[in-house]
This record gives sequence, C-alpha cells and structure tokens, in this order.
Amino acid sequence: MKRFQRIYEKLKFPIRNQRGGIAGTVSIIFSLLVGCTLLYCSVDLYGYWSQRQKLIIGANELMEVMKAENGYQIANRRQFDNMIVTMGIDPAKVTITEATPRLVQRGNTLNLTVNMNYETIGLKPMGKRLDLPIHVSVEGLAHRFIR
Repeated sequence: MKRFQRIYEKLKFPIRNQRGGIAGTVSIIFSLLVGCTLLYCSVDLYGYWSQRQKLIIGANELMEVMKAENGYQIANRRQFDNMIVTMGIDPAKVTITEATPRLVQRGNTLNLTVNMNYETIGLKPMGKRLDLPIHVSVEGLAHRFIR
C-alpha cells in the first residue's frame, strides 16, 4: 500500500523537487515549445511532397500530349496551366525550363523539365521565409511518324 502511495505522490506533483521548489519547469516549457515548432514545421514536409506529386502528375500529362503531337508548342503550355490550376497550383510559379520543340521524328526522345519553388509556412510566425525548389524531369518517345 505504501508503494502505491509513493507513486501517487510522485504523480501528484511531477515538477516539484525534494525541497518543494519547482524543478525543471523552464526546460519542460522550452522543450514543449521546440517540439511544437518542429511538429508545426513537419506539416511543410507533407505540403512539399503533395505539391511535388501534383507537379509530377501535371508533367506526365503534358508529356503524354507532347508524345502524341511529337513535341512542345505554346498551346501545350495553356493546357498545362489549366490542368495545374485545377490541382491548386498557381501557374505563375511554375516554369518549364526545358521542352523538346515540335516536329520530332517518331521514336526520338522528348524531354520536359518543370521547376517550381515551394514556400514553407512553418517559419512564418518567426518572421523567416524558406523556399524549397521542386524539380521534375520527364522523358518520353515521340509517337507519330512525320513524312
């Protein structure tokens, strides 16, 4: 019975030391603050991964169009912009840095490189800003034979 009573007393006042003072309160509060900040910033990891997956899907869809049309043209950019808007990505933040131009012969390689910067939200309350680059590169083969 005394053993349970001692455990109860320890649980009753977890931050009091032998002299009745508060022990480790500052370190506990600081640890909680750091832990919550890290947890809040981990939301950015999911956001980064989600934006990257959306960009990969958009780049793959654009590559399928490029395969069917044997290359890239300006009309494809408008289709790509409309598609990524439906996914929740701002087209102004996305740049196509490399795209094989139109009229590539059947069986030749098509390249597409899409870039975007992801702005983190976890550090905004502290007045900090961090941009993480997202780089997606896709390759494919042209489908149609040009005579």
